[in-house]
Amino acid sequence: MSITAIIPAYNEEKNIGRVLDVLMHANIFSSVLVVDDGSQDHTADVARTHGALVIQQENQGKGLFVFIG
Repeated sequence: MSITAIIPAYNEEKNIGRVLDVLMHANIFSSVLVVDDGSQDHTADVARTHGALVIQQENQGKGLFVFIG
């Protein structure tokens, strides 16, 4: 069985590295995915540097899920 950790992120350049370090070294996840919701900083770059897969999209906020779900 494989488990993917999914991390939503918005302008988390300063924090995402520490979070990913913990997840990557936990050895329970087959992959770590960061969903960058239109960050204006280098969140996606930092996530990639730490080995995460990254999806980038325009900022859609929490309200998006109210209409989809």
